[in-house]
Amino acid sequence: MFRRFYILVWIRVAAILATCFGLALVIVTGADILVIVNVSVLLLLQGYLLARYINRINYDLTTLFMSIRSNDYNLNIAQTKDRKEFYPLFQQFNLVSSDIQRFRTEIQRQNEYFKLLVEHINVGVISFNQETGRVSLLNRAAKELLGRSSLSVVQQLDQVQAGLADLVIRIRPLEQRLVSFYGQSGALQLSVRASVMRTDNEVIKLVSFQNIKDELDENELESWQKLIRVLTHEVMNSVGPISSTISTLMEFMVEPTGEPVNPQQVTAAFIDDVVSGLRIVEERSKGMVQFVSQFRSLTLLPQPAMATFDLNVLLKGVERLMQNGLEAKSIAFECCCNAAPVSVMADRAMLEQILINLIANSVNALEGRAKKQIRVVCQTLQESKVSISISDNGCGIPLEIQDKIFIPFFTTSRTGSGIGLSLSRQMLKLMGGTISFKSVEGEGTTFTVVL
Repeated sequence: MFRRFYILVWIRVAAILATCFGLALVIVTGADILVIVNVSVLLLLQGYLLARYINRINYDLTTLFMSIRSNDYNLNIAQTKDRKEFYPLFQQFNLVSSDIQRFRTEIQRQNEYFKLLVEHINVGVISFNQETGRVSLLNRAAKELLGRSSLSVVQQLDQVQAGLADLVIRIRPLEQRLVSFYGQSGALQLSVRASVMRTDNEVIKLVSFQNIKDELDENELESWQKLIRVLTHEVMNSVGPISSTISTLMEFMVEPTGEPVNPQQVTAAFIDDVVSGLRIVEERSKGMVQFVSQFRSLTLLPQPAMATFDLNVLLKGVERLMQNGLEAKSIAFECCCNAAPVSVMADRAMLEQILINLIANSVNALEGRAKKQIRVVCQTLQESKVSISISDNGCGIPLEIQDKIFIPFFTTSRTGSGIGLSLSRQMLKLMGGTISFKSVEGEGTTFTVVL
């Protein structure tokens, strides 16, 4: 590839060596001083030309690297006739320059695409330097949601709503927060999420805002409709027998003419029928009172008394509390706790009641099973969270009713009230926790509490 270059270099080196030999010869033979000077000048000139010849490629390399550092990718190193030995190198230089220019154009095209994509989506996006708070991105949707045409620093979000800037700064990656405020388009319910990107010089935080008011309104309406259906069912279960019994009693106590029956016509059988009817009315009335009391318990929950305690101790206490009932029903119970203490912040009494409710549900699900098992597992999750899983190998929850099990008073049990799961979820929400489940009909169910 560089054969011509090597040949020319060796020719120049040979010429310099010959000149050196000639200079030594004229000095030894005592030649005229003018001859010695001329030969010396020739030697210096040959050395200069050799250095200049070699340094031309260094100059081209320096030019190429300087153009890369200055983002100038339009460089095209000339291929002159007197430099044919460097043609392959020049070609590689020019190809590298063309590739870099093509990559730069592709990156610019991708950047424009992503900018257009960010501006097009209906999710508000803000990115800012986590240390200085300087905002580098505010897309169209964020401007519309927040009612701001621009933001220079994230602290200016407090001008939209007090505390919003602090929420955006403090929200952790993968965490979700709900924010309610009144914007230019009316009342908004924003779902706020965040992610963090670290570069060599700074930490960039990307925060998204999504208006979920319509979805919340739709879910709220659906929840009300489900609750109303359940309440109607429960009320009619009591009102129907009461109304029917009262109508029967009226037939006993009133003549077809509308006049009360003659006291002389009252017999022992007549009195027994009236007392029986009154007992039915009393029983159903008590059922109504109990139903209303249970309904009030869902709406009048006290604020949790949050405290830090060892979850292992609580689980062992629940195991001892349920042990006799589990053994009486031949249920194998296993509680898997960590060897080290597991600290959790919650209302101890509320959490204990939740665990008892979930284990009781598992006990009911195991009716009729040959080999009954309940397993409780405690695990430590990321971000200082703890999960408690209660699993059973019972009948499972049918797929068609899995979306209804947290509705108040919905139950498939003959003896259940239908408020245990709903009450547990509300108590967990007050403590900042969540409850979820996985169930396969005929195989079993696992409820998971995360705090």
